[in-house]
Amino acid sequence: PFRRVDSEPWPYEPGELERVTEALRALLADATVAKTFHNHLYDVPILERHGFPVRGPLHDTMLMHHARWSELPHSLAFVGSVYTDARYWKDDVRDGGKFDPTVAEEKFHRYNARDALVTLRVARRLWHEMSEQKAVYAQEMALAPIARAMHENGMLLDLEALGVIRERLRARETDCTARLRELLVGTDYAERAERPVAEFNPGGVYAVRHALLAMGVPLTARTDTGRFLSVDQQTLSTVAPYCNVAGREFIRVLARSQKGDDVDIAALGWRACQKLRSTYVESPPMLEDGRLHANWLIHGAVSGRWSSSPNMQNWGKWLRRIVVAPPGYQLVAFDYSQIEMRIQAYLSGDAALLASCAHADSHRARAAVIFEVPAEAVTYDQRQVAKRYSYALAYGSGDQNILEQLLPEYPGLTLDHVKAVGQRIRRAFPGWMAWREGVLRTTTQRGYGESAILGRRRYFLGGIKPTAAYNMPVQSTAADTINEATLRLWP
Repeated sequence: PFRRVDSEPWPYEPGELERVTEALRALLADATVAKTFHNHLYDVPILERHGFPVRGPLHDTMLMHHARWSELPHSLAFVGSVYTDARYWKDDVRDGGKFDPTVAEEKFHRYNARDALVTLRVARRLWHEMSEQKAVYAQEMALAPIARAMHENGMLLDLEALGVIRERLRARETDCTARLRELLVGTDYAERAERPVAEFNPGGVYAVRHALLAMGVPLTARTDTGRFLSVDQQTLSTVAPYCNVAGREFIRVLARSQKGDDVDIAALGWRACQKLRSTYVESPPMLEDGRLHANWLIHGAVSGRWSSSPNMQNWGKWLRRIVVAPPGYQLVAFDYSQIEMRIQAYLSGDAALLASCAHADSHRARAAVIFEVPAEAVTYDQRQVAKRYSYALAYGSGDQNILEQLLPEYPGLTLDHVKAVGQRIRRAFPGWMAWREGVLRTTTQRGYGESAILGRRRYFLGGIKPTAAYNMPVQSTAADTINEATLRLWP
């Protein structure tokens, strides 16, 4: 009873729909027949909700493509355009880019049939291309049931605690706004902006630009278009040391942020509060069961790390506390301590770096080597600078970029200080530095970087950036390790 893709019109015969439905249900439930989807994490739950249980070996062309070409888009339209000669068919059931419910039923039939046909053709070609990436694909397919279960189970949230955080962020935004307006009193802001100080809005780019100029902040960097003076976070971090006291205070109240697990809301700037509140706190996507049902994407990053929507990996401890266990259960945390630095020590074989990773506090141990003092004599600032610089250097950041990262926490720091620390690190860990140069050289020669465990590859089709070249073997090896650990932990 199955019709050709180009059958037009679609002539139903008496009882044909019922026969096709039952034949499809039996086929999907047959555990001896392999099924291939493009994003089965989306398709299979929908089929099962509508009475079509899916059994048997599964394949997924989206995950195949991610394993083979992690840096490219993975939509069926894109993959189909590369591996088949099918014309673009996605607009057949869309109007202005959105799904059109008024499309004739025959068009839906042809649309779905083309989806299936293109998926089949892509699978045949991709599978033969993946001789060196099948281990990566096998790991991702093994992780898929975990991703589905995590989405369906969701995480229980303490809504009362979430509400407290929301109100604290709102209150801090209000305090910051009042303080910024207070600092603008007595300046020529009103003349520049053509509105009173009492109406200053920290969220308005034009208002902020006028306010910074009124405070005497030396803005020179421009936006990408070149038309306007930039007031982004990086620009303000760069110019802050060159401002007068009032200018530095204005930048601090507007733009101060904090990195790490423990965030002090009372010390955050307006922008950080607004971003945290709008991104993580306001209206989290929940169903009626009071749980947050995030979408976990195995293909969400070129390195093989997972991503999620909403982005829960960026939740610090201060926000993760709202995730609670239901009655009768406990939450258990599993983590790798400083996994990226340990992987670099292993891959580089640098004796001093390996020794620091064996220390109970590896950042303190590295600081002791860098600053040539006993570990017990390392100060907090020395440890922090060594930690931040080590990670920045590991991913190819230059001295100027590292300075901009450190300036918000250490306003008196200069480029000469940063360069001096860099020279100390290069002397202290020569094997590490040599390995980094080797990674860049090998990646440039081959055109791709790869992980040390599964051989997960990233092809640099648009040219090689040193930061990405350094990053790939570290991040992808960490991803392979964490993914394997996840499979072992899953019951």
